[in-house]
Amino acid sequence: MSSIDKLENIDVSSSSGLEDYCKELQSICKDLYLEVHYIADVVFELLSALPKEKSRQSAKLVSSSLVKIAENFKVNGSLSVKTWKTFMFRYQEELEAVKYKSKPKKTFKF
Repeated sequence: MSSIDKLENIDVSSSSGLEDYCKELQSICKDLYLEVHYIADVVFELLSALPKEKSRQSAKLVSSSLVKIAENFKVNGSLSVKTWKTFMFRYQEELEAVKYKSKPKKTFKF
């Protein structure tokens, strides 16, 4: 199952579902950040080895675009954490009410 499929299958109609969604999104963003950043380094090394005038400078320009993409994934991962923290802060009263809500007493059924 792909990471996107995992996200699609999370029911965000509850606080635990929203928390799971934010955690999975953060994990995906982290993986993408690491992957794209690694590929940027690989692309730089490969392109700078080409026998072309200014190949190192051109390689830097190409790989810097990938680094920017990677950095955006890093920021998006932190925004998923911020989403969860904002939810917890803004809906604290509702969450506390549910947490301490008295459950109906069980009655004996004949």
